[in-house]
Amino acid sequence: MSSVDKNDDLHSEKAAIEQSEVLVNTDLMNDAFDGENREHEMSTWAAIKSHPWACLWAFTMCFTIVMESFDMFLNGNFVALPHFKEVYGVEVPGHGKTIETKWQSSLFQAGQCGAFVGVFLAGPITNKFGYRWTTIFALMLMNATIFVSFFANSLALLVVGQALEGVPWGFFIANSPAYASEIVPLSLRGACTATLQMSWSIGSIIVAGVTYGFNKRSDEWAWRVPLALQWIFPTPLLILLFFAPESPWWLIRRGRKAEALRSIERLGGKSHEEAQQSLAMIERTVEIEAQMGGSPTLLDLLKGTDLRRTIITCLIYASQNFAGNLIANQATYFFEQAGMGPERSFQLNLINSCLQLVANIIALPLASSFGRRTIYLWGTATNVTLLMVLGVCASISQNNATNYAQAVLGILISFVFAGSLGPISYTIIAETSSVRLRALSTGVGRAAYYVAEIPMIYLASQMLNPGGWNLAGKCGYVWGGTACVCFVSAYWFLPELKGRSYRESDILFNRRISARKFKSTVIDVRDNEHSRRRNGTLASCEPCRKGKVRCDHAQPVCERCQKRGYTSNRCFYHPAPLTSIRRRPDRHSQIHLSPSTSLRNLGNPMSDSETLDAVAECPSVIQPALRTEQLLPEGYLGPTSFIAGLEENVDLFHGEQFNTGGSENSTIAPSPGLVKRTAEVLRCLQDFSAIKNLVQKYYGVSQTAVIPSSLILNALDELEVTVNASLFGPASDEQLFTFSTFVIHNTSEALKIPQNSDGTVFHKCFTGPSLRLEIIGIICALAGRASYFGLADSAVHDTESRTQFSHKMLVACDLTIQICKSLTGLNDLSLWLVHEDLLLSKLLRGDSSSVTWNRLGELATDIFELGAHRDTPSLLPFFILESRRRLFAASYQLDKSIATFLGRPPRISWRHSDCRLPLDISDVDLAGHTHILEAARRSLDSNGWNTKKVYHQASWIRLRFTISTFREEILELSLQKPSLNRTEQLRRCHEAWNLLPEHLQYTSSCWESDLPIGVKLISIISYLAYLYNEFSIQSLLYQDSKKSNAALLDVSSEILSTVLSLGRQWERSVDIKGDFTWIALVYGFSCAGVLIRAIQEQARTGQPLLYSGSRSSLIRNLSVFISQLESMAGPEQATSPLFIRATSVFSSIIDEILEPRPEVPVDGTNPDAILDSDIDTFFFDLLGMDSFETQDFRVAFDDMLY
Repeated sequence: MSSVDKNDDLHSEKAAIEQSEVLVNTDLMNDAFDGENREHEMSTWAAIKSHPWACLWAFTMCFTIVMESFDMFLNGNFVALPHFKEVYGVEVPGHGKTIETKWQSSLFQAGQCGAFVGVFLAGPITNKFGYRWTTIFALMLMNATIFVSFFANSLALLVVGQALEGVPWGFFIANSPAYASEIVPLSLRGACTATLQMSWSIGSIIVAGVTYGFNKRSDEWAWRVPLALQWIFPTPLLILLFFAPESPWWLIRRGRKAEALRSIERLGGKSHEEAQQSLAMIERTVEIEAQMGGSPTLLDLLKGTDLRRTIITCLIYASQNFAGNLIANQATYFFEQAGMGPERSFQLNLINSCLQLVANIIALPLASSFGRRTIYLWGTATNVTLLMVLGVCASISQNNATNYAQAVLGILISFVFAGSLGPISYTIIAETSSVRLRALSTGVGRAAYYVAEIPMIYLASQMLNPGGWNLAGKCGYVWGGTACVCFVSAYWFLPELKGRSYRESDILFNRRISARKFKSTVIDVRDNEHSRRRNGTLASCEPCRKGKVRCDHAQPVCERCQKRGYTSNRCFYHPAPLTSIRRRPDRHSQIHLSPSTSLRNLGNPMSDSETLDAVAECPSVIQPALRTEQLLPEGYLGPTSFIAGLEENVDLFHGEQFNTGGSENSTIAPSPGLVKRTAEVLRCLQDFSAIKNLVQKYYGVSQTAVIPSSLILNALDELEVTVNASLFGPASDEQLFTFSTFVIHNTSEALKIPQNSDGTVFHKCFTGPSLRLEIIGIICALAGRASYFGLADSAVHDTESRTQFSHKMLVACDLTIQICKSLTGLNDLSLWLVHEDLLLSKLLRGDSSSVTWNRLGELATDIFELGAHRDTPSLLPFFILESRRRLFAASYQLDKSIATFLGRPPRISWRHSDCRLPLDISDVDLAGHTHILEAARRSLDSNGWNTKKVYHQASWIRLRFTISTFREEILELSLQKPSLNRTEQLRRCHEAWNLLPEHLQYTSSCWESDLPIGVKLISIISYLAYLYNEFSIQSLLYQDSKKSNAALLDVSSEILSTVLSLGRQWERSVDIKGDFTWIALVYGFSCAGVLIRAIQEQARTGQPLLYSGSRSSLIRNLSVFISQLESMAGPEQATSPLFIRATSVFSSIIDEILEPRPEVPVDGTNPDAILDSDIDTFFFDLLGMDSFETQDFRVAFDDMLY
């Protein structure tokens, strides 16, 4: 293969990977394909059967248009009501009394002016609050504005009432087509949006019937009763829409995926899998459009290809006024001017309205069977013909026959409009706009309709009114001419969008396809976006770009490449041809994969030819010279690195791992010193069965273990066989050194992880013949923590205490890290090792130890070097990728905990990471076979939480990570100037907690449940961490304002009450003591200090205590807390002096509050100075205290309780 071909194949691979990153969750891309294909294949009847509720809610939303229709047709009939003309009309010679043209036009135009305002308000409000709540608000507004029209006693006041009613009309007409088109399947989109025109017909029928029944009345109720009937619509519709689901498209745009999934399931009788596919399809389209811009604004409608879409929407909407629609709107008045009497005119109007409804019903199957462009063009052409014939009939000598002919032609024009132009226009409008701008686009399009309608209503009234031009049927010439212009414009500019998904529509418009070629252009289901240069012109394919020749941009292969015999693998359109690739690297785990490999085929067995060396067949883009001379640095290199600009010569993402610390020649014997140090580590495994038992017990009770249990437990049996075979004993040093050399050799090799492996065989990569030192260090760290928590059998610690054994394991773990860093590069095992070593170091050395702080920095460095803070799409086995997410989330939380305790900047920033939350699945499922893992993933909700209310280790990791993201912001804000963002941060903190699954939210009643004590403990710790976030924010707000501290006192009291609830359990359990000690230090002291200061100040100054609870209960809680501090101040506790001092200070203040001091001290010393000095010094010393226990894990057994 030539170098040119290799480069072309390389860029093809780059383009494919760029396209695979369109979705936020790239693993759902196949679901998006399936969801879109299913919609394309679904027939109309199948869609109706599977989505009956979607049809119902679409029709309900569309029926809101009936109010605008009712009022519009009512105004048209008012001017024909005899008594209305008698009261408000003026005398016209030869025609009796009639309403003046200016008032006719005003009555028609007032509502349109109000609606013009409404449609512009509808877009931004809908983007903010959604279709459902915006429409409910408009219905409430409609109920209120009807009062003005009903009680009007003059034409002027009636015009004002119509203008006010027009505002909610704007909301209805802007939201109805958008909402209907978004909630129904593709095959129903045309029919459901076409029901908008049916609502117009229903409104006209009601008006025709009402005015026909009241036109003979000779009092004011002839028109007031029809006005009052408007109240029959808003309230029932409001109640129905209250129960309607929100559009899933809007929910996805707002980032509310769980609600979007529930909405999809409510709209159709789909299986959960189909709902997930639809969700992925929506997410994919929204993500594609999100790449085009940020929050939608009205100006976006005028930019790029959206300008073309906006123009089409506006022209289609406006054209309704030029193709015969105004004759239908003023049908009664038109019939009178055509020579019919008032009685006959109202009869014909009722017939006309009923026929319009029939036409609307006929339009529903037409919209599903024929193209939008086809229906629009044929409907317009038919009306052009009928309008011209109408003009001819009005031009010849008039008699009874010509009068009826004009009336029949007027009915036919209305029928054609109601069966073609009218309903299909709403479908076109809903489908033409982009998803991101739909709410704005439909509003602006309707505004264009009103801009065209207002002058056209004046012209229509002027043409029909005897006091005006008195054209009667001759107006057909005028409307026929304007309809002809609409036909020509639609032929050249209206595209065919029937059967196109919103994603396909986006791509077609983005490619600037001619309107007449939309129907024939093929869009592949895998296409996400066609490349476009910054100046807006289409990008050339890669062969044409490199050859600097003109490209015709044809899909899938351009004409030049077809002549050269290139396929789509070589003729492709690179998304960013002059930028570096954004694939995340994993240079420390040797992964061999095919770009087409996905999680779906990980479980397929490898063929004989598919070995770990198969990567040699893939084009390597790292130059061998660069690799062997080690000119490139190890680890992750981000988008701003010096290597980012080397587009074609260097690719760090498929590079082999090279071990900077060790020798490339595996035959070189390790130094005696290295062998001796390794032997010291291995000697710690002499009683491996006891260590194995500790690790098994650890995973048996742990609620927050970071490394998935199966990945470690699967390795224990094979590791035990290998270790015992080395014959540990006093006279086995030679064998031990031989074994150490064997382990050193394995560790110096790159860790090879086949991409098609799963968690059931992963342990073979580092045990047995491939035994590595990292796993031994990890086992030592886990055993040390288990021993510290009291999990060892009593026989294990006959000669050494729990803490001594843990220290022994910590020394072995520290030594393992040093050896591994000298032997090999970074990999997932070594990252686990550093994390577990840090947790053990926290237990034994304390949070304030410099060793712990340095180890945290080392962990942060390794995370960034490995690239674990970036989400690598499909380049790793899924269980490895998921374990990285768990480790990053746990490390992030650990970093915030230590940084908060020490008051130092955090080491790991969320703003510089894009690692997603780990999925809430069990360790067994994660490390199971591929089909088991896939089944577990499908059972999750759209946010990754399990739906069975089961407590997994990953559940707590996710929960505590969410809380820690706010802790990072709090740490930043504590060092900044006062900011209004703190209140917003508090709101988001509450919102994030409330969105957590209900079974993970702590309640005081959990202590009475049958949950394991470990679950209860981690639940209360997570809740306290959440409350402490609020406590920190309230502290900052109080420091900024120095005003009311009521909110600070309330949250402090809640924290103290929660701490005491744990204290009551501690009194009933021996093994929970360590946890309560730590919680009392971290949470109890801070909040008790705030509360006791506030009570002391209230007692001294006499000012009211700004606290929502009872002062007496607050003092009682503080007294209980002091009592528990006393009980924790035992001689075996390193924190005993601290507890004793705290008890003394707190007790003195409580005594001062309960027993007021004499005004003059006996010894002349100022008591205020004594107490203030003591408490200030006391809180100063807290800054340097050790926590001794870690909130990451603390075991308590069920059998040790009660």
